[in-house]
Amino acid sequence: MQELVVGMERLRVDLEADVEQQRGAQPLPFLGECSIKDCPFLHVDTTVDNSRACPWYDRGFCRNGPSCKYKHRRRVMCANYLVGFCPEGPNCKFMQ
Repeated sequence: MQELVVGMERLRVDLEADVEQQRGAQPLPFLGECSIKDCPFLHVDTTVDNSRACPWYDRGFCRNGPSCKYKHRRRVMCANYLVGFCPEGPNCKFMQ
């Protein structure tokens, strides 16, 4: 236990660095009401309709990343397709 206490004396807390590291990681709790210039919360534009799937992401890569106006949905790859043949073909519920 003594070792732990000694370690705590040398502990340095850099709150500003911790906040900067988390910037954009949390959703804004009161969307549309924030006027803080350097707010640490993620501001999502609700006017963007991302109900359509992104055709680029579905092909493997979207250069817009998280700022894309389309939906990026993860899909599981078809194990049969990876081996060489999927009997479900285009009706398969997994990505091919």
